[in-house]
Amino acid sequence: MTVAEAGSVRGAADRLVVTQPAVSASIAALERQVATKLFERTGRGVSLTDEGSALVAYARQILRLVDEAVAVVGGEQSGAATLHLGVGLAIAQHLTGELLAGVNDLKPRISVELEVANRIRIWEMLQGRELDLAVTARPPASGDFRVLAERPNEMIVVSRPGGVWHDRLGEATWLVREPGSGTRACAEDVIARLGSDPRRVVIGSNMAIQTAAEAGVGVALLPADAVRPALAARALARADAPGTPMSRPWCVVARTGEALSAAARGWLDLLLESAAGFVAVEQPPRTGPDVGAGR
Repeated sequence: MTVAEAGSVRGAADRLVVTQPAVSASIAALERQVATKLFERTGRGVSLTDEGSALVAYARQILRLVDEAVAVVGGEQSGAATLHLGVGLAIAQHLTGELLAGVNDLKPRISVELEVANRIRIWEMLQGRELDLAVTARPPASGDFRVLAERPNEMIVVSRPGGVWHDRLGEATWLVREPGSGTRACAEDVIARLGSDPRRVVIGSNMAIQTAAEAGVGVALLPADAVRPALAARALARADAPGTPMSRPWCVVARTGEALSAAARGWLDLLLESAAGFVAVEQPPRTGPDVGAGR
């Protein structure tokens, strides 16, 4: 993994504080063990073969499992636990404070490592065991995921007051997120219902999209909770569009068939007791020492 990340044997040796021949020998031994070539030389460095890329993906999962095992049998019992939490971009912009509120009061203490990415990347990281939990849109039915809690979320179309209204939305410029974003997928669904192919401006942030909509650049599909202050201040106006308001709950998601770590369970209990609006969907299996007593 270190050779792959560093892009060279020399770089890996420097990071690992060992000699280059030691790294080369380890690679050669591993290639003999799996009976295939894992790296190819590229100028002064190396790059992974297809087989090497597959092995690195498994290596990340293996090392993540090691970390989980150490946390369960040692770290969590000593009060040192880490929650690896993935959050969708749109949710992070609107709910980060609510998601982390009260974490410092949990007993035993937990640390939170927050990863913010679009929904497809979040699902990949959760499946690959890089995350303990994810907060994002509902996961695909085909994935090995389970929803533990939900928060209602409605998506509505907005534009600058006096701008394009419901009977002309098909002619408007649409401000949309990047491919892979859940917000983008919802916007494309609304556009398809309009039966048109309008001009699209791609912007990688819901907050930036809202600013552009307020400036009259175009119309946008955004979470109703996020734009409520702008609607009240008449910086934005709601536009009638087919299929809206669109219900798209925000979900706390875990891997199917796995008990939650004490850190994940403690954070989830805290979230459900908070004012963030999440409601339990199922009771997760419990294991390990309790986290949360004494909040």
